[in-house]
Amino acid sequence: MAPHSNLTPTELLDKKGRNYLSGRFNEFFRVNKGSIDFSKLVPDHICYRCDSHESYKVLFADLRKKAILRSIGEVNGREISIFELPFRFETDCGDIKLLELCDQKLDNSQIEGFEHIEFAVADKRDYWIIQGQFQKLYKDMVEKQSNERTTFEVKLATDMTFIVELEPIMETIARRERLAEKK
Repeated sequence: MAPHSNLTPTELLDKKGRNYLSGRFNEFFRVNKGSIDFSKLVPDHICYRCDSHESYKVLFADLRKKAILRSIGEVNGREISIFELPFRFETDCGDIKLLELCDQKLDNSQIEGFEHIEFAVADKRDYWIIQGQFQKLYKDMVEKQSNERTTFEVKLATDMTFIVELEPIMETIARRERLAEKK
């Protein structure tokens, strides 16, 4: 990460993140606020993907000094960590304090940087209403289902995705851990 920067990896993440969210999500919010009921969404987390294991280790070590590690686990053969940050990513819909930090995929396909911003519905009964509002506006919206969760995704730009899920990431992790304990 930025070898010529005087900032630590966490400070760089903070600075890049605030600028990035301002440039991507808040514009998306302002353009769509008359058509999408954002009051039914709760900001959950932002995802940062590393392009190498070395980058992941450096950022992980720096975050361990400054942030609270909430979860760490293996997903699809790579390590993913959830940190509660000492700063907030500010959006027009509310602040985000959680960062999902992803090690490089096994196929080395990840590009370094912010990959998605994720919101959960405040009331699960509203999920399909929100999904319908997005579908009317975004024909390229993608719904993804797995054995753990259902999401829908809209590209904000060529390098950033907006994701809406039924539950916050920490609830998904807690459910996964409960299922693992039963086995």
